[in-house]
Amino acid sequence: MNEHPPKTYPWTLDERVFTAVTAYHEESAAAEYDRRMRQVRDVDGENRRLLDILGENGALGPEASLLEIGTGTGALARAAARRTGSVLAVDVSDAMLRYAKSAADKEGLTNIRFENAGFLSFDDSRPFEAAVSSLALHHINDAWKAEALSRLARALRPGGVFLLVDVVFDCRGGQLDEYVKRTYTAEKVGERMLADLYGHIAKESSTLRWIMDGIIKDAGLEILDFTGFGPIAHLYVCRKP
Repeated sequence: MNEHPPKTYPWTLDERVFTAVTAYHEESAAAEYDRRMRQVRDVDGENRRLLDILGENGALGPEASLLEIGTGTGALARAAARRTGSVLAVDVSDAMLRYAKSAADKEGLTNIRFENAGFLSFDDSRPFEAAVSSLALHHINDAWKAEALSRLARALRPGGVFLLVDVVFDCRGGQLDEYVKRTYTAEKVGERMLADLYGHIAKESSTLRWIMDGIIKDAGLEILDFTGFGPIAHLYVCRKP
């Protein structure tokens, strides 16, 4: 754990307390989440794509360290552990971490450290060559996104690469309804995922692209690419100058 955790104040966000993790108090719920996600997404294919991008940008290797915030069931962390020196896998859900650690133990992976923390509290006592966050940043609002990515950028080495996968609305204010109807259809994402996505849009803190662009750049990161990722999300490829 971080020997010098960030200071907290009365207004500091407690990332452990939000609706998205309340359903994951037990490992059985984490296992069910893993099963459901693999039914609607190509989880292993997505992880290979992310790791290939990091490899192409020189951010993986036997001496490199990777940070994953929002590791969930640990699928990416386990895949990364086979391609890089060490992994810090962070999540605010104890149940998810227990499930992820059990899976890593079964696979004989010893270079992953699991930490019960979030964007605002992960162990930043050593620098990272790479960082990844997939479908987690939308749990916090834009003000805390800015704090989170500024902290993450400081934890990267110069030249380090950050990959962000999340639901991002590529439209302007006043255009969201038409954007959602045009972009997310049952034909494109499937009926089951569409119902989940509507709930996500209504209740979570996904943001507009022009806002996310500004948050990333203000954190001191360069945006190398922005592209679609899977049926509902986008991928930012970023580098710390």
